[in-house]
Amino acid sequence: MESKISAITGSIITATGLNGANIGNMVQMGPEGAYGEIISVSGDNTLIRAYEETIGLRINDIITDLGRPLSIELGPGLLSNIFSGIGRRLDMLKGNFLSKGEIILTLDRTKKWDFKAIKKKGDHVSSGDILGGVQETELINTKIMVPPGVDGEILSISSGEFTVNQNIAKIKNGSGTATEINMIQTWPVKKRRPINSRLEVYAPLLSGQRVFDAFFPIQKGGTATLPGGFGVGKTVSEQQFSKFSNTDISIYVGCGERGNEMADVLNSFPSIMDPHSGKSIMNKTVLIANTSNMPIVAREASIFMGVTIAEFYRDMGYSVLLTADSTSRWAEALRQLGSDLGEMPVEEGFPASLFNSLASFYSRAGIVRTLGSDDRTGSITIISAVSPPSGDFSEPVTQTTLRLVDAYWELDKQLSNARHYPPVNWTDSYSLAVENLRPFYEQKIGKQFYVYSKKILDLLRDSDKINEIASIVGRDALPDKQAAILRMADVIKLYLLQQNAFDEEDSYTDIKITYKMMEIVSKLIDKVNALLDTGIRYGDLKANSIWENMSNLRHKSALDVLEKQVSDLNTDKK
Repeated sequence: MESKISAITGSIITATGLNGANIGNMVQMGPEGAYGEIISVSGDNTLIRAYEETIGLRINDIITDLGRPLSIELGPGLLSNIFSGIGRRLDMLKGNFLSKGEIILTLDRTKKWDFKAIKKKGDHVSSGDILGGVQETELINTKIMVPPGVDGEILSISSGEFTVNQNIAKIKNGSGTATEINMIQTWPVKKRRPINSRLEVYAPLLSGQRVFDAFFPIQKGGTATLPGGFGVGKTVSEQQFSKFSNTDISIYVGCGERGNEMADVLNSFPSIMDPHSGKSIMNKTVLIANTSNMPIVAREASIFMGVTIAEFYRDMGYSVLLTADSTSRWAEALRQLGSDLGEMPVEEGFPASLFNSLASFYSRAGIVRTLGSDDRTGSITIISAVSPPSGDFSEPVTQTTLRLVDAYWELDKQLSNARHYPPVNWTDSYSLAVENLRPFYEQKIGKQFYVYSKKILDLLRDSDKINEIASIVGRDALPDKQAAILRMADVIKLYLLQQNAFDEEDSYTDIKITYKMMEIVSKLIDKVNALLDTGIRYGDLKANSIWENMSNLRHKSALDVLEKQVSDLNTDKK
């Protein structure tokens, strides 16, 4: 019986004649071969969700079962490139737009890579062992690993120049069957790549963004979310992490975002230098674009495409950062699909499976001991943006995400309107990793790191309460200590927490410089409080030049001078 379309409801296609098809298999539909995925089988009826526009499809159009789930080709050629939500390399387009069913392989079959073998004939290898590598970019050596499920004796292996689909080795298993090995591993995106074990190793993910690194840190292998309304700076904050984090690989997924934001990424990333190596960050970056004008079903595919690529580099022993902008757009796609399928909606129309869907993504983060005999460890850190309608943080996607992540960085509309970036609300934001990371910060950065961090956050939270009083009685009517707290809070907000993403010096701050800045601010707090305790009036302090000089806090070269000025602080107005 020929497989044909029997009904079309939005992005959901009903087919007949796909007997024996597996749920999850990819199909192609109609004369243009639009891609879709089988999601339900009931008798002779099969439901398919389309990864491409259904406009132009008709009843009785032919459907072809491709016999495999949505998968991604993993190997040399991923870095420095941009891919669609279902893995098609966008720089290989024949025109300006993707055509339905257009076949664009993820990995270039014509480019030759210089493979250097580290194993030899006769060696016994097992799944995950490194056979050799290719220098894919100036920064990254892509390891060619034994695929999962393969082990045995190497019958042959060769160094030299090969395309990704040429055989570089042959491995014989215990039953005598030989497996040809090339540089491609094709992997289903919804299936986790296997590991040896999960680990608990606490080292911070450092981004050079002071408010995150110093006050609400996350560990490598952790998860964090950036919820915020429209235009508050989610994308810029995520891009700062992608640009400057202390990870080996960065994967940026634009999931349902505006096309101009992805265009900005494409235009800006190549010219940005990695502060750790001095090379362009594109040397360690993979971009995945599923913009808002693309079919919504591909939003989920883009998220899992990104995390599967992340697992591939993790398995080599690299630390990987995956930023997803934004998971709200994915959740909106799930809501529309649920409606098309007739699922019972729950809160605000989202499907009851929302938690499981989000959990299946975030749970793929972590630090692991990879497959292989050389005891490698690798990590995936996930940072997502959430876009609650009207900035309502009580909506389901934000609240569900809160239950799954280690750090919550709430972006504040009022701070954004005041041009304070990153606009992180220091009262409501938090990190569950603070205590786990304490040994690292105190041993590697400075013994007083957490003392300074807590002192500064406490003062900021006190200032929020005092501001409520000041809004009624005015600052001039406040007691000396309260007036001083507000003045010191202004210094912290303007010169420590606020950063200019477009200023070469201020866009990235090394964690040791951040520690020095915190130390100076902490000494200012102690000095002002000590002077007030001796009976000196705040009115005698407020005209001191130190307040103006604190604007130099952002400049590394001025920190030593500024520290001395704080130490010498008295009632002298000079």
